[in-house]
Amino acid sequence: MKSRTLEHLLSIVLVGLLFAALLTWYNEGREREVSAREEAVHPYLAMDSVDFSDAYHRVLFRETVEAFYPSRDGLGDSLLASIDAYRMERFTRAEYKSGVSNVLTMDDLLRLSAMYAQFIVVFLCALVLTSMGGRALAIYRFVEAKQGAGTSGIRFLRRLLQLRAGSPLRALVVVVQGILLLAAIAVLYSPAYVVAYALKGRLDLSSVVFLLLLAVLTNGALVNYAARYALLLAAASREGFVDTAVAKNLSTDWRWSATSGIPLRALLAPGRAAPGHVFHHIALQAEFQHRSSLKEHAAFLITGLIIIEMALNIQGHLGYDLLQNILYRRYDIVAAILFGMFLLVKVTALIIDVRSGREERRFANVT
Repeated sequence: MKSRTLEHLLSIVLVGLLFAALLTWYNEGREREVSAREEAVHPYLAMDSVDFSDAYHRVLFRETVEAFYPSRDGLGDSLLASIDAYRMERFTRAEYKSGVSNVLTMDDLLRLSAMYAQFIVVFLCALVLTSMGGRALAIYRFVEAKQGAGTSGIRFLRRLLQLRAGSPLRALVVVVQGILLLAAIAVLYSPAYVVAYALKGRLDLSSVVFLLLLAVLTNGALVNYAARYALLLAAASREGFVDTAVAKNLSTDWRWSATSGIPLRALLAPGRAAPGHVFHHIALQAEFQHRSSLKEHAAFLITGLIIIEMALNIQGHLGYDLLQNILYRRYDIVAAILFGMFLLVKVTALIIDVRSGREERRFANVT
């Protein structure tokens, strides 16, 4: 366990040093480039008699330069291009527009810290909701399969095939259920920005609640988590300890809320809800094997949240600020945001690894 912790801490330190070195190298090179260009064009911009916005003055300037430097072909055009680029930067670069330097300031850090804290809260809520919701969905599908009922799609097809011509109301109900099922599947697997643009103008896209709903119910986050957990439940149910549990007279009644069956609270607390049932041991095994995959799920959620905020232009959020600073070439802020995302992924992985290590020692009876 100590080796895992040390590995995470070393990766954080190394990536932090790498970000700092690259940022320092870029800022120094950028400053040298800007200084050299300013030194090259400033004497010409200081000439009050030349208006570089006037076509006649531009032609006169180019011909004058070529007359003074006949051996340097194209020098006039090159100087005009440099002057135009410098003047354009005065209008487009953020430090010129706002009057602040292109250096990460304390105000920038405070603003990023507030957005970063909000991002962490949304991420943790999405992680809890997707993990609990996906686990509950997987357990429900697993128990329904044990009952022989099949999946929702199979049950719908069975009901559709059992329809008779004399029951139009029942046929209407089945069709409506099918449409709702298809709509739910489409939303769960759709990219977040597709769902958001479909609802644009009807809902407040800048709402944190709406952002959280998009993170949980789209991009396949919920259903993919449920699918992975369901596979682990199915695999654990075929292990040898299940036969041992059955031999010890543990219940194998898969009915919901029956006396010896599965209580509904098992959807939220599978490891504690049915201690006298064989499902208790299946759920413990699946939970133990699945815990390490939470790291990939957390990284997937973080990436999805960043993309949602960038795609929807949700102002005041970290993803939007990342996109804006990329456009303004504020790479110091970009580096700070990216390092913050990396730090969040690594800290989450560290916490999961620590908890997994404790579970491993507990199962191995190591004190």
